[in-house]
Amino acid sequence: MVVLSAIVRIGTDEVWDYRSNFGQSLVAAILWVLSVVIMVLIIADIDTAVEQNKGAINVELYKSFYWIWIGYPIVSLFGWGVRLWMAVMNKGYAGDTPAWLSLVKDLCYSFLDSWSKGVFALWTAYSAFHVTLLSAPAAASLN
Repeated sequence: MVVLSAIVRIGTDEVWDYRSNFGQSLVAAILWVLSVVIMVLIIADIDTAVEQNKGAINVELYKSFYWIWIGYPIVSLFGWGVRLWMAVMNKGYAGDTPAWLSLVKDLCYSFLDSWSKGVFALWTAYSAFHVTLLSAPAAASLN
């Protein structure tokens, strides 16, 4: 999933220049969609396992750590869409990522990473010392 989306972002520079190599752009779009499908399947699989094994444990905080993954392709698609729009609307567009777009994407990715990785790490560490985080139950094995 990550490798496929990295190919789109790094390997094709978000496919903004679709006119110069349409075949490459089409392959990149297919890889991006495949990456999103894999992510959805992973989220569905994890969520099914959590729901079937949670017992009486409140798993809302735990679930937020993987449901927030949906934000990653949304931010990616936003950046891709803005650059494609700029390429279509501005014939002189050289492919540079505007500073404001880079800032918006960085802020969004920072929030997503902070929650899905940072807060998850804090919750796990707090649980080891029997301290609650955000009024959530301590991390524990599901049934």
